[in-house]
Amino acid sequence: MKNDFHINNDLFETNIINLIIVFRIVVKFVGDSLSNFLDKCREFILMILKEFDQQIMEVQYRLKEAKKVVKIARMQAQEIRVKALCFSENINLVMKRYLKKDLQRLPKIQTRSTKLQRQRIVRSIGQQFIDLAFTNIEEILIKYLIGQEVSHSNQQKLNQTYVQEIFRKLGSSSLS
Repeated sequence: MKNDFHINNDLFETNIINLIIVFRIVVKFVGDSLSNFLDKCREFILMILKEFDQQIMEVQYRLKEAKKVVKIARMQAQEIRVKALCFSENINLVMKRYLKKDLQRLPKIQTRSTKLQRQRIVRSIGQQFIDLAFTNIEEILIKYLIGQEVSHSNQQKLNQTYVQEIFRKLGSSSLS
């Protein structure tokens, strides 16, 4: 049995040569496969990391752009807010000025309106008085002229028409 060749798996009983042979066999058959497998894994991992880096850079770029847009929008909103406040303050000032002017003019307008109303009333009463006076004078003259003895009735009618015409002219001239 001593001449049989066999591999001794017991590490403490094997010699260095057996270990080197086993190590070379393992390295030669398994090492290349393992090395290729590890290289492929490394390449795959690097590719995934590169894609993640690219996605991270893209997301960071989008985030940066979004922050810029938000910043611009905030500035514009602030400008609009300031302009709106200034505009509303200007409108308030203008409205206050108009109101103040209107309140200052109100007593004058009331006084003017009252005077005009009084003048209309006085004019109306005066016109009524004049109309009544003319009517009374016309009636008195007609009675006087009719009451005189006139030989012709045509003369009475002419006198009456003449008196009425005179009072009509007087009445129209007093209206204007």
